[in-house]
Parts: sequence; structure tokens; C-alpha cells
Amino acid sequence: MESFARTVFRLRLAKWVWACVAGTIAYALMLADVFAYILQALAYQGIFVVAWVAIALVHITGAEPEDPQPARAINPAGWGPG
Repeated sequence: MESFARTVFRLRLAKWVWACVAGTIAYALMLADVFAYILQALAYQGIFVVAWVAIALVHITGAEPEDPQPARAINPAGWGPG
């Protein structure tokens, strides 16, 4: 932060001033409850990652269905069981 301000704004302040600025910004972020939104977004991302890994593992292991015969979409006997 100190280096950025020195390069962009040509602003030279003492290190203790930058420590106070960083502390103030962190405190403002905590009061604004920004971290709760970030935590919720990371929870959704975790759900998608776990689902993707599960799909990838099933694909890699080549799991076959237990009944290899395809299910019939139409009942040739009519409405009853067939």
C-alpha cells in the first residue's frame, strides 16, 4: 500500500500512518460485513467443486450401470405392466 501510494500519488508518509490506514480499512470492511458475502460465495463454490469432482471420479473409474439392458420408453403391452 505504501509503495502503491508512493508510485501513483507521489505520497510519502510514515509507516505508522500506513498501519493506521490499513487498520481503518480492515475495520470498515468488518463493519460492512463484506466477509459474510464472501463466505457465502465460497460455500456455493465449494458445492460446485465437490459435485464436479464426484462427476469426474465416476467418469474416471468407468462405473457401469447394474442393468446393462436399456429401459423401454414404450410399453408394448398397452397401459398395464409389461
